[in-house]
Amino acid sequence: MNPAMRCHVVFQFLAFFFAAANARTQSIPYETNAYVESIAGSGFIGHVDGNSTLTMFNYPTAITADAETNLFVWDSNNRALRRITADYRVTTMYSNFPARLTSLTMDGDELLAAGFIGTGSDVGMWRIRMGAVVGSPRLLPNEPVEQHAPGLVRTSAGIFFSRNNRIYVLTNNTFEIFVGSGNKESVDGQGIFCSFNRPTGLAADSVNNIYVMEAYNVRRVTPQGVVTTVSSVDNMNSLAVSPGGVMCWSTIYLVERWISGSRRIIGGKAGQSGFKDGEAPESLFAVPQGVTFGPDNALYVADSQRIRRIVFDTLPATQLGIELRPTVTLTGQIGQRFRIEGRASISDPWAPLDTLSLTASPFSWSDPDYPNHPNRYYRSVLVP
Repeated sequence: MNPAMRCHVVFQFLAFFFAAANARTQSIPYETNAYVESIAGSGFIGHVDGNSTLTMFNYPTAITADAETNLFVWDSNNRALRRITADYRVTTMYSNFPARLTSLTMDGDELLAAGFIGTGSDVGMWRIRMGAVVGSPRLLPNEPVEQHAPGLVRTSAGIFFSRNNRIYVLTNNTFEIFVGSGNKESVDGQGIFCSFNRPTGLAADSVNNIYVMEAYNVRRVTPQGVVTTVSSVDNMNSLAVSPGGVMCWSTIYLVERWISGSRRIIGGKAGQSGFKDGEAPESLFAVPQGVTFGPDNALYVADSQRIRRIVFDTLPATQLGIELRPTVTLTGQIGQRFRIEGRASISDPWAPLDTLSLTASPFSWSDPDYPNHPNRYYRSVLVP
C-alpha cells in the first residue's frame, strides 16, 4: 500500500472512530441542574498570578482541593505548582518543579504529588508543606515495560497509588500490593485475584472505597480489596468522586457525572472544543483535564488555560418556570444535612439561606422569599 493510500485509510478509520464515539455520547442526557462558570485564568497562554480571570496558565492538568476550598493546580507547561484561594487569588507555590506531575491529593494540611522525576521514566512521590518540599522524592515501584502516569489518593487507611497494573498502599513507610495481579486486563475479583488495564487516576469516597480510572473503565475497590467494574467510559482524562460516592470524569470535550447508576453530561458538547460558561447544555470546554470535588460540593475542572467550576442545583429562576418558586432538588440518604445557598448574580458571593436534613429523596426546597425573582441562583452544599 502506498503512503498516500495508507494515510487515506488511517484518516477514514479515525473519522469513523470519532463519529462512532460522538454518536454514543449524543445519547447521554444532559444534567438539567448544572451550571459552568470560570473562576481563574484569562484563556491566554502565560504565567501570571493575580486575581481570578486576570491570571494566566499554560495547560493546567492535575488539580486537588483542601478542606478550606483552596485549589492546588499543576500548571504543566509552566512546570509550576499554583494555588488558588477560596476568593480566587492565584499565586505560584513553586516554579521549575523537578518533575512532570500527574496526580495531586491532600494529606491533612500537606500536599502529596506523584509524577515522573525530571525528564526520565522513574516515578516518585513528593510531600509538600506550604512553603517547602519535605525531603527527597520517594521512589515508587517502576514499570519496566509501559510507563503510565501514576494515580494517587489519600484515605484514612493509607496512601494509595497505581503502578504496574496494580494498586499499592503505603503504610508505615512500607509499600505493599493492595489489589491486582499485575496482568494487563480488566478482571474483577479480590486482592491479587483481579487485574487492571493501565490504571492511572485514583479517587476515594468518605467510606474508603477507592475508584480507579483505567483504559476504558472505572473500577471500585472496597476497603476489603474487592474490585468491581462500575462503568465503561472511552477517552477519560481524569476522575473525581464526592464523599457520597458520586463519580465525575472528564473526556475529550466533556465533563460527565455518574450518580445512582445514571450517566449525564454536566458540561461541554461532543466533538466541539471551545469556551462558554452557562447551563450544562450550552457550555463548552476546550481540553478538560483534571477534576476534583471541593468541600462546597462543586466540581473544579482544569480546562486548557482556565480553571472552571461546575455547581449543581444552580439555575436562574427563569429556567424553573415563572409560575413556580425558585426550587432546589436534593438527592441523597435520609438524614443527610444540606445547606442551601443563594446569590443574586454569578459574580456575587454565595449566602446561606437554609439548613435542613433530608426526610425524603428527592426533596424539593423552594425559596419562600423570592417566589418569582428572575435573577437569583441557588446551590446545595452537603454539610459534614
